[in-house]
Amino acid sequence: MILTSSSFASAEDYGGSSWRRSPSVSIALERVGGGSYSKLASSDHDDQSASLSAFGIGSVNVNPYTAPRLGVDYITPVGVTVGGGLGFGRFALSSKSGNRSTDDGSLFIYTLTPRVGYRIPLGPRFDLTPRAGVTLAGGSADAGDHSNESLGVFAVALSGEVAGAIRLTPSFNLLVGAGFDHTVHANSSREWKTTSSGGSTTTKRSEDIKGSLWTAQGWIGIGGYL
Repeated sequence: MILTSSSFASAEDYGGSSWRRSPSVSIALERVGGGSYSKLASSDHDDQSASLSAFGIGSVNVNPYTAPRLGVDYITPVGVTVGGGLGFGRFALSSKSGNRSTDDGSLFIYTLTPRVGYRIPLGPRFDLTPRAGVTLAGGSADAGDHSNESLGVFAVALSGEVAGAIRLTPSFNLLVGAGFDHTVHANSSREWKTTSSGGSTTTKRSEDIKGSLWTAQGWIGIGGYL
């Protein structure tokens, strides 16, 4: 068998105009794996900071910024994209001793990221889409039957990322991306219940979190074009 330039051309054009058709909607499962680095620094004490490094595929993730999310984006005829990403997760721990079951606590996290971008077709099978947006992230945790207290946090971050789509078929993509989230506002809340002879009382207190928090991530995912 002799391969010629025309043979390669026909292979590249497999599927006809489907490869060259400009998609109008992108649906993706983003950040299902990869590596990330997060750093939290206190504004009250210059020498106090904490960092978190994580790496995995489909693993449990307690950082809302790096948690898997569903992304839906509309692609205009000129290449501008408008859409967002939504992610959430809940983790619960329980134990059992004989016939007695104990709630040992739970954690709930969520993210919502409205965003805009621009799709750049670099070839018939590869697209690059830089995009920017605002991420609303939060979570809550409680100790179950061991405490009447629960904690919560809410944060707003400026987010930017570059997502690359490797088109395995005209409508199915393997995704690779790099993202950065920088928190501009964060608030923590604490709620607890006290019980007395007069009944139970719920008290809630909240305060702003002072300092800086940012997360950098390289991620992989899957998606499709409509």
